[in-house]
Amino acid sequence: LQTHPSISQALVVAEGKPYVTSFIVPNFEALSQELAEFKDYLKLNLAEKMKLLEMPNIKEKFQKIIAEVQKGQSSYEHIKKFMLLPEEFTIEKGELTPTLKIKRKVVMDKLRHEIERIYKD
Repeated sequence: LQTHPSISQALVVAEGKPYVTSFIVPNFEALSQELAEFKDYLKLNLAEKMKLLEMPNIKEKFQKIIAEVQKGQSSYEHIKKFMLLPEEFTIEKGELTPTLKIKRKVVMDKLRHEIERIYKD
């Protein structure tokens, strides 16, 4: 997923779960050049960012990106649900290693309510 220019970071969740899900941090800089809605994204507060990421056209864009990236993969590997996150994972928040790898356990713990919700819906 992270190879796509519209995606900055992604965390795939599947272990011990009934299907594959993903938490995606869009590449806001790339989107600001592509979509008018993202022009002033960094100036928005968290609630405004979340509302923007829930817009049907934005969700649809990322659904298409996921489908494109998954071509050629087995169906059991396909992401069935995803959630767009409003802010990048950072070293400062303890979510990334010094080599910029996502600390899965830390991030999954921080996202535990979102993970529960995505599998409940």
